[in-house]
Amino acid sequence: MYAVVEFEDRKCAVVPLNWLLEDQQMCYWPRAATPQQFDKMISTCKEPLRSWPKYKVINVTDIKADYDDANALLQKMIEESSSSSDSGNAQQPLHVLEVNVIINDVKEKDETKNASKKRRHEKDMSSCDESSASEFSDDEQSSCSKISNSTSRASTVTLGNSEKLNEDGSSGVSVVASSSSAGLPTSSIVKYLLEKILRKVERLDTIQEQNTLLLNNILSSIQSSNMTQLNRPVDLPNIPVSCKAEYKALEEFLKIEEKFNYMKCRLACIGGTSVRNCVMNMMKFILTDKVAVKFNWIARDNKKKAFKDTLMSKVIQEAVMTAYSKHADRTDLTDRNIQDAMKDWLKLAKHRLDHKAKKLRGN
Repeated sequence: MYAVVEFEDRKCAVVPLNWLLEDQQMCYWPRAATPQQFDKMISTCKEPLRSWPKYKVINVTDIKADYDDANALLQKMIEESSSSSDSGNAQQPLHVLEVNVIINDVKEKDETKNASKKRRHEKDMSSCDESSASEFSDDEQSSCSKISNSTSRASTVTLGNSEKLNEDGSSGVSVVASSSSAGLPTSSIVKYLLEKILRKVERLDTIQEQNTLLLNNILSSIQSSNMTQLNRPVDLPNIPVSCKAEYKALEEFLKIEEKFNYMKCRLACIGGTSVRNCVMNMMKFILTDKVAVKFNWIARDNKKKAFKDTLMSKVIQEAVMTAYSKHADRTDLTDRNIQDAMKDWLKLAKHRLDHKAKKLRGN
């Protein structure tokens, strides 16, 4: 499965569905040696690594089962945006997101290797000259001793710092020391350290996102405590809805205004890191994937029911507005964004079911 994704600054691309994360708010965008290698990673839906860079997703335009179909849609979007820009539309046209190409240090390594050979040759010649010389003056011997001692002290300091960093948990420093002695270029060492730091930063970002979600849930709970205290109705249907009978029961339940308001306030307490994330959390709370696959946003045939016409859809939209009632100036708090999030969640229901089934078969 492939998604046509729009990123920040009007950049867009086709990516494998498994590269999307955090409810489609972020997308992996790895580095590659060549554009051809990157295209192959996409077409084969390569399993992402946690160390890959992540880009913020503005919108998931569509999801296609075929890679060529997804690319055709992407080209159509770019052409349409260019046409609208030419016709006087102030909005910037779409552009394909550039590939992160890894720059190899082959030339620098060769130069360093040649320089190392030259130094060894000069050292050997110096040794021959020393063995053939008959005498050294006392001053010259003293100078040589001072240079030797200062070099020894510098080596001790370097090794001492390396051991200290290793005790702090940075095992990469010892590798740097051995790499330097082997003649590796300084840029490779710096690159290794930067990648190690980036992995640490990514982990901190993940922890921060989790903490933000927890804080949002706590804030939502505090805000909801200021509302009328919720009393759970005795006839509340089973949630999340897992079959046709439970769906019908919930729709009947929501026809009563008092119970509709209860469900609206209950959903508003769920919260999320954004309006889109909040909608998807509510959808997950109220509906199982098994039932979600039987819905389309707008029913195009008799096989699926239109979710747009259900009371579940209405209560979710009102619940989101209630949850963000004190932040009505948010740019993403629109009916369109709420509906788009519900559409995307329904589209991905089959993919989630298939993924769960695949995991079960693997176990």
